[in-house]
Amino acid sequence: MVGMFGKLFTDNSYNHRKVLNAPDVIKAIKQLGYTYEEIADNCGVSKTMISRWGSEADKSLPTKQQLTPILKKVGAGRVMCDVEILSPAARQYPPIYNVIVISILALFVLVLVWWLVVEPCASNIAVCGKLPWYEMVSFGQNELKVKFEALQNCRAPD
Repeated sequence: MVGMFGKLFTDNSYNHRKVLNAPDVIKAIKQLGYTYEEIADNCGVSKTMISRWGSEADKSLPTKQQLTPILKKVGAGRVMCDVEILSPAARQYPPIYNVIVISILALFVLVLVWWLVVEPCASNIAVCGKLPWYEMVSFGQNELKVKFEALQNCRAPD
């Protein structure tokens, strides 16, 4: 879950760094049994572009993001990429930002569960306390249905 929200706090310059050893990477992937066509299909570019990336004479280089699909298919750590050094303007936020976002989302979910399940029983504990535990969860469902129907009836006219 942390990885899901990690993209919120990274700079795009991380994704646009050029792979400096692209010819070696393409050769290594070819040695693993992939053709230019398979590499191109995975990377979302043409075979011509893959052959340009694999050529020592051509100066066009792919970005790390362009090669990521084939690198994932080949397997982590089988091919190592040397990428450009980050510019001094690149930002990366501390990991605590991810923890804060996840905490806020977890708190929101807990409040929602409290409002739907626990609060109806807690507001009428005299009746709810006498019920078996498995019926306590569904105690306030009728009241909830009435609240939702009232909200639906209060819609703005179309």
